[in-house]
Amino acid sequence: MDFTQAIVSLYPDATWSMNGDLYENLWWSDENEDPKPTKEELKKQASKLKREAKKKAYIDQRASEYPSVEEQLDMLWHMMDSGEMPGAEGEWYKKILEIKEKYPK
Repeated sequence: MDFTQAIVSLYPDATWSMNGDLYENLWWSDENEDPKPTKEELKKQASKLKREAKKKAYIDQRASEYPSVEEQLDMLWHMMDSGEMPGAEGEWYKKILEIKEKYPK
């Protein structure tokens, strides 16, 4: 469990320290206006951050493999120039579908 990231995301201005990543080792400054978060609050936030990171990972993976916008427009132009309507049988669609299937939501 990564309590450090959870604490920073919930309480960016808090003064605290932690030896390792054990809740029991969390020291929370009395000077803070916020009360010390509970272990359950931090677990919930850590899980949320993990889900968000996973979601962002597939987005980044797709983006890194998609052809550039210029290449995609060129694919579409060549299809249309040859009289082919963009659709599921075209080169552009197949390339985009391949990446979406490789990195599903």
